[in-house]
Amino acid sequence: EELKKIIQQNILDLMEERNLSARRLSADMNLSESYAQKLLNGTFVPKLDKLLMIADYFNVPIWRLFLSPELATGKLQEIETYLLTFDEATLDATLNLVSRIQPNSEK
Repeated sequence: EELKKIIQQNILDLMEERNLSARRLSADMNLSESYAQKLLNGTFVPKLDKLLMIADYFNVPIWRLFLSPELATGKLQEIETYLLTFDEATLDATLNLVSRIQPNSEK
């Protein structure tokens, strides 16, 4: 649930930085308006191929979409270098694991 919100907010932030509407995003990326709206509402976590497509569209590394600013502060280069070593299956599994992490959980 938290990952959905993080991805949603990061995409909205990128759209705001570039002054893009949902309609323009869906047209540019060849997404249905329904899919774009669900994405921007944080209804689901996109599959890896869509995350890669979104990151490419905005010309940002993929971690920019699914890491909260608090997690990334001061570690952006280290995180990017590490994620670039992942193959697609490992990255997909990592995204799945990250989506299961509960914020503020104590172990």
